Amino acid sequence: MCGYWEAASHKLTPFEKVPIDVDYKKTKHTYDVWTHSIWEWSLDILQNPDLEPYFVWDAEKLFKFNGEDFIQFIDEPWTGSQWWKIQSQLPNPEGKPLCYILYADKSKLSTFGSQVGYFVIARCANLPTWIRNGEGIGGGRVVGWIPIVEEEQQHKGKKSFVDFKRVVWHKSFLKYLESLRPYAKTGFWFQTSQGEKLCLFPLVIILSADYEEQCVMALTRGFGGLCPCPVCTIDKDKLSDLTVQASHRTALDVLELSEIADSLSLASEREGLYKEEGLRNVENAFFSIPFSDPYDALSFDRLHANAEGNFGKHLYPTLQGCIKDINREACQLVDSQMSQIPPWRNLNHFKAIMDIHFSDGSKYEDISKQNKSAYLLLCCLRIYLVIDMYAALEVHTETTLLAGEEALRKFDLLMKKYIASCAEDDKPKDWNFPKYHALKHLFQDIRAKGCTRNYNTKPNEKCHVPFKKAYQRQTNKKEVEGQLLRLDHWSVVSAYIKDRIKSLDDFIKSQEDEESENGPNDITQHIILGSPDPSTTFSNLEALYSSNSAFRNFRKKLNNFLNIFLPALSIPLPDNRKIHFNPDDKITRCKFLKVNYESMVSWEICTDLLRCNPNFQEKPRYDYIMVDTGQGHIYAQLLYMFKCTVGDNSYPLALIHPYDAGIPGPRRRKDKDLELRRIRPKPQIESEFISLHSVIRGALVVSDFETNTDYFVVDTLDTDMFLRLRPETISM
Repeated sequence: MCGYWEAASHKLTPFEKVPIDVDYKKTKHTYDVWTHSIWEWSLDILQNPDLEPYFVWDAEKLFKFNGEDFIQFIDEPWTGSQWWKIQSQLPNPEGKPLCYILYADKSKLSTFGSQVGYFVIARCANLPTWIRNGEGIGGGRVVGWIPIVEEEQQHKGKKSFVDFKRVVWHKSFLKYLESLRPYAKTGFWFQTSQGEKLCLFPLVIILSADYEEQCVMALTRGFGGLCPCPVCTIDKDKLSDLTVQASHRTALDVLELSEIADSLSLASEREGLYKEEGLRNVENAFFSIPFSDPYDALSFDRLHANAEGNFGKHLYPTLQGCIKDINREACQLVDSQMSQIPPWRNLNHFKAIMDIHFSDGSKYEDISKQNKSAYLLLCCLRIYLVIDMYAALEVHTETTLLAGEEALRKFDLLMKKYIASCAEDDKPKDWNFPKYHALKHLFQDIRAKGCTRNYNTKPNEKCHVPFKKAYQRQTNKKEVEGQLLRLDHWSVVSAYIKDRIKSLDDFIKSQEDEESENGPNDITQHIILGSPDPSTTFSNLEALYSSNSAFRNFRKKLNNFLNIFLPALSIPLPDNRKIHFNPDDKITRCKFLKVNYESMVSWEICTDLLRCNPNFQEKPRYDYIMVDTGQGHIYAQLLYMFKCTVGDNSYPLALIHPYDAGIPGPRRRKDKDLELRRIRPKPQIESEFISLHSVIRGALVVSDFETNTDYFVVDTLDTDMFLRLRPETISM
């Protein structure tokens, strides 16, 4: 089998091992660099007929009509200002930028971290996000394995040795970029399968990395430097002030600095010049590729800066501390309330949060969507959540960008107020750190390079998982680089072959008769009912729920509803007579509802999977919904979903508990400060019937444990819900 795999591996360009020599203290050190030609990988995907229709070559300014005006929106990298700027500067006026997103980071392969992999992953920014961030043949590709310099005790912490490690890193990266350099200067004429000729200029438009790796890419001195930010020259003592303006770093400025340093005779003077700018005197590999300024390419990383950084290591521990300072009962109360939050698809459910710590940033992200305690700090946390939701938007307009920047200004003011209000003997954590300052560049990056999902490290971190599994199961634990990269290459070739077979199957299918026995595609339907029970009579149903006031007069209320509902839709009643179900008539209960709806953010189809089940995974689950009433929307809890036959037609209906009772009096101060969406249920006896076609989407509703009568709608559940509850930011 290995022989067959090896033969098939030549379908695509394999890895090769290249040595590099680096001097340290007059001693030559040789390291093996595993590299996969980025250019050859580019040709592999450029020549793939299935990917060819999806490549975008020109910068675009896209607009959508909102009923009154055409408004510009930003999503993909080619809709940002950086792509436009680069394409305008290419030496050939017909030139097209072939843009790369590069990621690099270490990953612990062994259980105890003794074996570490250092991956470089490339993605093609000319492909749309759903392909680029996917796992298929057009997704991310491991193109290198950076050698790790072992740090001996006698060299630990020495500046010269740190510089030496940076030299090894950038010399390795030069090997990865080597295949691009000739074409980056002159362009490469590529002919598509349609005969179109394109003059392509390869360049790096985005660098995706956490803060530590960004410092390596930018050759800055990190948190201990005088200017710790990799992309600007902010002073190290002003990182917590988001109003401070600092000059943006550029490759041209660094090259000019290097020329000045080279003219100085004393090494101490040269070192002082670099130190003042927070830089290291090392040649940057990215300077070798035109239009690939690393300081423009470095981007805000929502996973590490927000989920693992600002929230996971700062806001969340500070919040824990505030609650623990009250008493043990307060901690138990928070854990109890957290465990009572309803489950939701793709959202981690926590039974306790006060004494747990995670290494997974997505866990912190999910906790940040659910926590509602410790009032003073929560004012800051709430605005942080708003900023993070704006950061998560898949499409931005000038309205959402301005709203996000306004939220950032409010967050900065609130944090300063919070820090100043703390007593001297109870100072909060020091907020003067780079990941806090990174928020300063968040919306600048969106304007320049599109939405944050274009440069979030999350899709790349997922690529570590197969390597960890392969290390444990398929290597001898010695000199694993070559073994793992060969297995990765075989995996990519396997995906390529599978992709070609699927294309052949699709082609054959397209030649057959277009008529199909299959029903309509799920995505074309607004709602789909599932998980049906055997049909039951009205009399059995009313007997089963006789103690539940919501089901009182079930049959009579259903008669009244249908007698109004059907004529309102111009549907004639059977025999022009009012509907009157008999006790022996039957209906079919369904416990699952799939709702497809158009996202308010990206205008794409999104799906909610909702349950109305007395025993789902050994627990009752009755989800909440947003319902279109014709005059607006309300929230309600699903009580009973069913199919009801009237005449020759079957209608999907539901009994709901409406949460639209009026709340008297002025809005509470807490609700205003924390922007809480408070709702109140009507008495259960006022349950109503609805057509399930009136369901807009699902909703996550949590109890207000303070009153035990009111509830809150979680607006940070996803970006669609976030914008639906902030209509002032919707300009389309």
